[in-house]
Amino acid sequence: MSPEWKTVNELRQVIETFSQPEYVHTILNPLPSYGLLVALVGLLCCAIFRTRAGQIACLILVILTSGSAGLVRYYGEEGYDRVKSMTTRKEEAWLEAHKKRGESPWFWSFYVTAAFALLALVFALVFPKISGPLTSLTLLSGLLSVGVAAWISHAGGLIRHPEFYQGPPPEAESATPLAPSTPEGQPSSPP
Repeated sequence: MSPEWKTVNELRQVIETFSQPEYVHTILNPLPSYGLLVALVGLLCCAIFRTRAGQIACLILVILTSGSAGLVRYYGEEGYDRVKSMTTRKEEAWLEAHKKRGESPWFWSFYVTAAFALLALVFALVFPKISGPLTSLTLLSGLLSVGVAAWISHAGGLIRHPEFYQGPPPEAESATPLAPSTPEGQPSSPP
């Protein structure tokens, strides 16, 4: 087989993986975390240096990256059953924690951030002199959203990366939250 055909076959395989929702979820999940953080840093810099065009561009990025959380959640829900069928008990506990965190009310912080950014964008275009407070609200809400993204993705990352385990999965922790753990990560029995 020629090198050209190998490249075509590999390209076909890459395209086919985009039909798997769990793959799309994994590809998109950096947008509401790293993407939003970068957009917020840009917005802060543009606000400090009073660069109106830069602020407008960064507000658009904040809207897109925080709004992308809905897509990440959708593809996560679509790929849930397939991933669950491939997990061990410990991985399944992290998968359940990841799912619960993604469904928590804190998830709405992404939409609140997008709404503040949209309002700040409209005010930046129509009333640029008074858009500062909305930009500040966007920054604060965005920081909360980045924290929520880190919290959700922490559990998601532990589904397939046991090298990062630092204790029992959340299921064991929630069963006995104050009990000391044995070296195997299981709660110790009372004396």
